[in-house]
Amino acid sequence: MYTGNAAFDEKQYSYPPMKRPILLLVYLLAAQISFAQWFAEPLVGFRQDMNNNDLHMFNAGVQLAWKTSRYYELLFLVQRSLPSAIKYQQAAFTSNTALPLSVNVQKTLSPSAFNVAVGNRFFMAGKHSANKLMAKVYAGYMSQVITAEYSDYDKTNYILLNPDKQLKVDGVFLAFGFEFIRSVGNNRVFAAIDFSTPPSGQKPADYPNSFRRMAPFTINLGYSIAISKK
Repeated sequence: MYTGNAAFDEKQYSYPPMKRPILLLVYLLAAQISFAQWFAEPLVGFRQDMNNNDLHMFNAGVQLAWKTSRYYELLFLVQRSLPSAIKYQQAAFTSNTALPLSVNVQKTLSPSAFNVAVGNRFFMAGKHSANKLMAKVYAGYMSQVITAEYSDYDKTNYILLNPDKQLKVDGVFLAFGFEFIRSVGNNRVFAAIDFSTPPSGQKPADYPNSFRRMAPFTINLGYSIAISKK
């Protein structure tokens, strides 16, 4: 026959109230980690600047996706936007009456960008389908450079009025977008569109360039490779 102290036994073998939320949190985290899956996602694409309609670039990058549930993924993105030269004609003038008043000079603008970001991918539609629609929100660091070059001309007699100069700016940016993902076995293919703010940094000088800092609209295609199993 047991004659122990019932109050002592209850205190000894039951969890104190303060420990119960901690144990619940540990249980939930363990459940998430047991489901979590990593994907490596190389991508390529195209960027059109929304602030300067003529400027565009070509993308190459890689993204890591940490899928913690059916409804959420954490993203780590590194992306390089390669220069794409855009050519214009600009007039140069002279005060030498023995020469034509103006000549056309070729101006070449070359935009490029680099960004790293941390993002969030949220489920929107397609729960029981191989095709899913996701929403994305992310933030990070972006560096932009727009260079301006002018072809050879008679710089002794002709002068350009307000020639463009290089614009280099970097800082924090925010972006949002949508992504279509299709499962292919354990892997996935995806197509994404993103809208980005310009980087927050200040211009190096207040100069009247014909262009502004870029706010890219991006279209990317990629392949999502499973590098860990559920």
